[in-house]
Amino acid sequence: MIKTIVGVNGFSNLQTLELYDNQIESLEPLTEACEGMKQSLEILDMSYNTIRDMGPVSQFINLEQVYIANNKIKEIKGLQDLGKLKKLDLGANRIRIMDKLEGVGSSL
Repeated sequence: MIKTIVGVNGFSNLQTLELYDNQIESLEPLTEACEGMKQSLEILDMSYNTIRDMGPVSQFINLEQVYIANNKIKEIKGLQDLGKLKKLDLGANRIRIMDKLEGVGSSL
């Protein structure tokens, strides 16, 4: 039952980060990740947590798959620069605003 993200900033070649089904409240600690990880991460699965803000995903420009289902997201944001994004799962959140999807990824 992880509550915060710590200790991932040393993984400069990490391609997949799965921390689903925990009690993580914020993606903000990911913004401290090393530059290598910001370039290498392709799959992020943070489903089944208590995350309210998905904005920090914007720093991982090579993300191809993002899973943030079953959280507390109200607004879609942080996706505009994710040109490689192919799969996005935001099901079972509290989304009220969807206009931020325009121009996101190549296959959405």
